[in-house]
Amino acid sequence: MILILLKNHFKRNRLNGVKLNPKNIAGIFALVVLSFGLLGLLGFILFQLTTTFSKLRLDDIYLTTTFFILLIVLVLHEIVNILKQLFQNKDNEIYAKLPVKKEVIFLSKIIYMYINQLLISIIFLSVTAGVYGLVNNSNVFYYLRLLLIAVILPLLPLSIASLLAIPASYFMKYIKKNKFVLIGSIILILGIFFVGYIGFVQVILKFINLTSNQSTPIIPESVILELKNTVSSLKLSGIFYDMLVYDNFYLNLGILVGILLVVSLFSYYILKLFYFKALSNENIKQTYKIKKDLKVKKPLSSIVAKEAKIMTRNPNYAFQAIVMNILMPIFVFLTIKLTDEAGKKAVGEEIVPGITFLTVLIFILLANSFQGTLISREKEANYISKIIPIKYFRQILARLSFGLILNTVMITVSLSVLYFANFLNFTDTLYIFLMSMMFILGYTFSAVTKDYKNPQFTSNDGGIDEGINMYQSLLSALIIAVVGGMILIFIPYFAKLFPGERVFKLFGFLVIRLTAYKVNLILYSILSAIMVIYAIGGYIKINKAVLHK
Repeated sequence: MILILLKNHFKRNRLNGVKLNPKNIAGIFALVVLSFGLLGLLGFILFQLTTTFSKLRLDDIYLTTTFFILLIVLVLHEIVNILKQLFQNKDNEIYAKLPVKKEVIFLSKIIYMYINQLLISIIFLSVTAGVYGLVNNSNVFYYLRLLLIAVILPLLPLSIASLLAIPASYFMKYIKKNKFVLIGSIILILGIFFVGYIGFVQVILKFINLTSNQSTPIIPESVILELKNTVSSLKLSGIFYDMLVYDNFYLNLGILVGILLVVSLFSYYILKLFYFKALSNENIKQTYKIKKDLKVKKPLSSIVAKEAKIMTRNPNYAFQAIVMNILMPIFVFLTIKLTDEAGKKAVGEEIVPGITFLTVLIFILLANSFQGTLISREKEANYISKIIPIKYFRQILARLSFGLILNTVMITVSLSVLYFANFLNFTDTLYIFLMSMMFILGYTFSAVTKDYKNPQFTSNDGGIDEGINMYQSLLSALIIAVVGGMILIFIPYFAKLFPGERVFKLFGFLVIRLTAYKVNLILYSILSAIMVIYAIGGYIKINKAVLHK
């Protein structure tokens, strides 16, 4: 029975909402390209880190930190997974009425979650500790130990997450009823992440200062000792490091197994108790009160209000639409602060406007991606929207306005902060704002058009299958963003090639006289034309798709 239930868990959690038809191929291809591009970039960074730490012979710092990061990632991932699989899964209602023992159902879900954790552990350790072993020419016993650690390690975060998920489940029930608490909670969680991000930026700036103030890029011994002292406080991660590297493998294995037995058994029975309670609650009849004091609003304002409620009541949508926009100014400021520090030392402060433009465009993609599911998230209500006495095109524009207004406000705040912090002058600030607005319109209209032509009405709210059209728009917009950002980055450096007037002859008779001013004018005109055409083209597409279908 456990194997049957386990098979059912895998079947229910696969991406079965995406149909392999010609309309979806482009979206799936874009998702694959974006995924491989991100993995390739991450792999390159990890390889450079691995090589650097290997040359410095700081294997204890690198590997201990690797295990620590993996433990944190697995705990956070498993808390979400437990909430999804045990307390918020729609199959609880079905299982509660089946002639299957609750213990069997619970055990099958625990095994399923462990397998998910195991896959993450193997992949993560392969590209970090595994690559480190290749760089250092480690023997076969190193990889056998690493494989055993990859199998054992997920049990610890699974146990810890089981205890943390219980209060989290009660908190989730509460915040779902209060949209402001929901948004505030997500912001708080991401705020904690930003603390780590700020620390990371400060470490990078510190190393920039260390290497730039010396004739040779050598890290002082005091810094290395400080890092070693910090890493030595990670006792749990240190056990895994000792198992992997030192000869006292069996001693550390015994200590780890003892810890796991105590924590795992305790968390298993506690989590089982609360899961059985959740199953029992499925048989309790729920009653709902209908509000009678409904206020009458104008049709279009009602649509905007409805869109705002959808965005704030669903955690997935709230993260994409609200939280990413609210936190945009912080992310942009920190990124530009790092760029300004590094850029002045490397290529000069002229790089800041271009990097700012590229950074803002990237965050527009992240904070405005939810617009790519505008039609799909309507589900069956989409058919009702088409027959109500309001033009459907006006409905779409009204629904778009919520995200556009929010995005515009946050971009204004982001650029204002950079202007008053003296990272940008007024001309650059105004130009970046105008081009960013063109980019928002083009990206939003294009994303909604693709979703309108090929809506994905799945039950997975905010999932990959619902947003399969979004990835196609995201890939094309990312290319435009990178091209636009690179143009603005290279404009000041390209103009330096023309200290005076330079004459070019084409085809033996065409004479072109260029100065730095003319070069700037041409490049700015090209960049402006790209963004304006993108915006106008996006509007034409959505207008043609909806009104002239």
